[in-house]
Amino acid sequence: MRSHELPYARLIAAFGDSPIAPALAHALDEMWASRHLSRRCKLLMFAVVSRGLPCEVCELEISGALQREGLDAATVARLLTHLDGPELEPIERLLMSYARETLWYQPAVLQRHTRMLRGHLSAEQLVEAVGVAALANGICRMAAAILNEPA
Repeated sequence: MRSHELPYARLIAAFGDSPIAPALAHALDEMWASRHLSRRCKLLMFAVVSRGLPCEVCELEISGALQREGLDAATVARLLTHLDGPELEPIERLLMSYARETLWYQPAVLQRHTRMLRGHLSAEQLVEAVGVAALANGICRMAAAILNEPA
């Protein structure tokens, strides 16, 4: 899927003719296209970040995308509240917790958590998880500042 078909198309559009818009679109397109982590796992990581910041616009967009992935609204809300549920794959559970840890960015704690993930993820999955968490934090923070009201 292309970035205009997934969350954050409004954020990209808000940058208009700025060089940030195509760079952001490209980064999102490549992140969604990567197959090291599932799209649902990445969406769940974004959902944790959007809820934790909080960014209502992001949370609405991501919740809608998760519903298109087969999780109903009540399940999404429960998963984000507890970071756990029978619907989750083991990697999703690990990375939702990791995404929550990235919100407050305490380097020593985050480094320990990242090292712990090494035993559960392939090298490619770990690199992608770190990148997705960083992108989620940046995107959600930009959206919270630029997109004040939900669509």
